[in-house]
Amino acid sequence: MDTLAIDVGSENVGLCRWGSRGLHLARQPAEPPVDAWPRWIEALGPTSAYQVIYRCTHPAFRDRHKPQTIARLAERHGARQLRAIAEDLHADPVSAAARYFAKQHRLPIICCVEAGAATITAVVQNPRGAVSAFRRFPTESTSRESLGEVARWLSAALAATVKGSEVEGLDAVPLICFGGRGPSIAAQLAGDCGMASFLIPQQAGLFATIGMLLSDIVLNFEQALNATEINLGQLRQAFRELMDRASHAITMEGYDLDDAVCLRIAQMARAGDEHALEVDCDDLADISRLAEKFRTMRGVEAGGDETSRPIQVRAIRVKAVIEARTAGLLPAISSLSPSMAVAAPEWLRGFAPPAGAAIHTRHELTAGAKIEGPACVREAHSTTVIPPGWVAECTATGGLVVRRCTPVAG
Repeated sequence: MDTLAIDVGSENVGLCRWGSRGLHLARQPAEPPVDAWPRWIEALGPTSAYQVIYRCTHPAFRDRHKPQTIARLAERHGARQLRAIAEDLHADPVSAAARYFAKQHRLPIICCVEAGAATITAVVQNPRGAVSAFRRFPTESTSRESLGEVARWLSAALAATVKGSEVEGLDAVPLICFGGRGPSIAAQLAGDCGMASFLIPQQAGLFATIGMLLSDIVLNFEQALNATEINLGQLRQAFRELMDRASHAITMEGYDLDDAVCLRIAQMARAGDEHALEVDCDDLADISRLAEKFRTMRGVEAGGDETSRPIQVRAIRVKAVIEARTAGLLPAISSLSPSMAVAAPEWLRGFAPPAGAAIHTRHELTAGAKIEGPACVREAHSTTVIPPGWVAECTATGGLVVRRCTPVAG
């Protein structure tokens, strides 16, 4: 069965098909899903049986087209299943891409940045394979003046992750950039962070759509509780019911229970507090331990804690995380062919090329080809900027590794 990924952004829609015929990518202008869905499916050309992974970051379309509407739309046009990308680190395409690149390149610490028309998403992954930092920045951060905020946050996040690890400094951590604007800002971002290299993957402008195929399946099951004092018996019973629902849903997704990791989470607060904190319920043997965990979290959040008001559990949630099946997908990503097309004249999207930059076309580069800056490498949906003092090399898998060849000033 084919899997289709549909990524509706603010300006464009990324389309990806993965199945027995390999990996196919396309892009179309952003339109309301109810109008453009048939054209998207036609462009992807699935077999008679297919499923859809869907993400929408277009503000107007996201507010107007609720998940139920998209589900009915997908079913009406032949999809056997629809999975909407959840607002969760496990399901985020950029986090999934970070896991992929860390495995492919055997990197202990990795930083991935997706820069699109609406947002910049930055992810730092630590040596344990977990996300240590994650943040989204608004679209104005893609201007040269505003990239400083992104660089400052990224430098601090990387420094905290590198501390205590075996990695020696930020210059040993590569920056991986993709998205329509990612390759054009990668050099400035890497330079501002003191990084010595960055990587632009093949088909960078659409790589977030591939990240959707790599993202874990996240299923959430929630239940509100009466705002009463914490009660161990009530918690256990409520979690049992949610776990039963999660088990059924995992099976319906076509997975075994052993394929999933289920996390128990309680929304806890002091009586009278407006906001609740999410507390992991990994141990329900002793209610005092859960209460202590909440008090510790609340003390950090509020700068202190007091015991005059009872602790309440207002809601609980079971989050089931299922690792995506990517065995056949990974070699297909590595063997992606470059598009023969190049971007339109506005390919730099407000970023002027370096003075005297030589212009290269991505699909004309062969493995091992080296390009000294100043230069620009154009491809279908993005352009890589190579400043003076940097050298790019085309890898065997079609990526561009760009390294600093002059020392950092100061």
